[in-house]
Amino acid sequence: ASFTMWAKFNAVKPTLHTSAVLNVEKSSSFQVYTGVSEPVALTSNYYFGVNNSQVLTEKGKDLVDEDAIFYYSRSRNPNFNSIQDTFLNLHGGGSGCVAFATGMAAISAVILSLTTAESELVVSDEIYREVPELYENLLKAKRLAAVHVVDILDTDSVIEKLKKESVKMLYLESASNPNMKIPDFEAIISGARKVNPNCLIVVDNTLLTPILFRPFEWGVDIVVESATKYLSGKGDVLLGLVATRGSEGSDKFRLKGIHEKILNWRMIAGGSPNALACWLVMKGIETLQLRMLHVSKTALKVAKFLESLPCVSRVIYSGLKSHPCYSDDKKYLPSGSAGLMRFHVPLIQTKDYTALEADRAPFVNAVSFGEAHTLMMCGYDGDTLVFKHEKDEKKDSPPVKGFWYRLAIGLQSSDEICLGFLNLFARHESTRVLLGEVERVKETKTGTNLKVKITGPKAAKAPLDSTSCVFVEISESNKSFVYLALFGESKTGSSSIDLNLDVSALDEKVMEILKQ
Repeated sequence: ASFTMWAKFNAVKPTLHTSAVLNVEKSSSFQVYTGVSEPVALTSNYYFGVNNSQVLTEKGKDLVDEDAIFYYSRSRNPNFNSIQDTFLNLHGGGSGCVAFATGMAAISAVILSLTTAESELVVSDEIYREVPELYENLLKAKRLAAVHVVDILDTDSVIEKLKKESVKMLYLESASNPNMKIPDFEAIISGARKVNPNCLIVVDNTLLTPILFRPFEWGVDIVVESATKYLSGKGDVLLGLVATRGSEGSDKFRLKGIHEKILNWRMIAGGSPNALACWLVMKGIETLQLRMLHVSKTALKVAKFLESLPCVSRVIYSGLKSHPCYSDDKKYLPSGSAGLMRFHVPLIQTKDYTALEADRAPFVNAVSFGEAHTLMMCGYDGDTLVFKHEKDEKKDSPPVKGFWYRLAIGLQSSDEICLGFLNLFARHESTRVLLGEVERVKETKTGTNLKVKITGPKAAKAPLDSTSCVFVEISESNKSFVYLALFGESKTGSSSIDLNLDVSALDEKVMEILKQ
């Protein structure tokens, strides 16, 4: 009877709804995709076709390799595999890689899966700002025994803190944000192996990426990167990645076990990424090397330019000789120093104080780094002494007070960014000098010619061979005054000067008034 009933049911013609939904078996395009760009597996679960069924039947679910089958996307997904394999290969191979929904999900998984309530951590004094919030909450919950914060540039102090057997992890950044602290990896890791061989060394390599620095080559155990930044390169996705070092020696099974703990944590804690995020980062990685070399080259030019301006009191970029980590930068980062820096401007805060216009082209006033835009965060007050050793060495010489700005270089040219700074400084009352009043305006084939009567008291120091820094301001009486960024020592030697300007250098409103 049951066979007869089944036969009758099977003979029933599918309804329109059934035909629309149950089309997995009939769609062969899903199985035989040949596009150059890989597809996005936007699915929560997977059809158990012949291949998956055979694997489960022949080997048993517990014996199947983690990448052999797909059944639920919290556990694994084809796009997870692609980004994980690619990231691991970029770092020279290893025991495995795990993708997470965000960079902080990746960092949390590493700390939580590899420590206990009795564990102690040693952490760098400059790490991503939410990591201290994480370990402080874990300390309050008695989930960690202790956290020791060290000056990562003081190698002896770092190694001294690692001597306790209860210290299970050293956490640091390959280049810190925003002060570009670069540890002496060779000295730290060799010292750590001598005093505490079982201590895991974890490095956040987000700022440098595997294009500029590969931590495994120096003996690091675990690499964490926020793919939200340079790996993606577009500012349109959140993703984190954790790779574990490989070994052919006695450490092989220990490191493989570490990778599996992190992978298992993702599945049980629910920190899985989505397939589209993985796909977007894969597309970004295709241009990663080109972008990293460009931003590194551009950043060095911009940093040197800013350092040459008297209205900038300090620039912090590890590619500059003035940076305390310059020698380690040359040792560990031969291909470039990435695109992040800070600069200090001695602006005077008054009742009518206004910050630099960080949201004027080519700059975008926003957090983060690693995307196509050049991002500049508005300043906060502070002095020019940043590094611990400086505060000890320069007690008798007062530091310069003012405001710090963080700059994340994008894909613009160095000329465009430097021009942006000249125009920016020419606009601000604390960083500009009055050249004089506009006497005549004339259109030329190359742009706009302004004849300026030099009236400013500091005009003799204006760099008139660099007219791109001109800012024209219209007074209430419709007089036009020309300002320049205050730098240089060139002297005018005359009472008036002709300035040839690109029309785009002037505001449209100013141009309309000048032409009247």
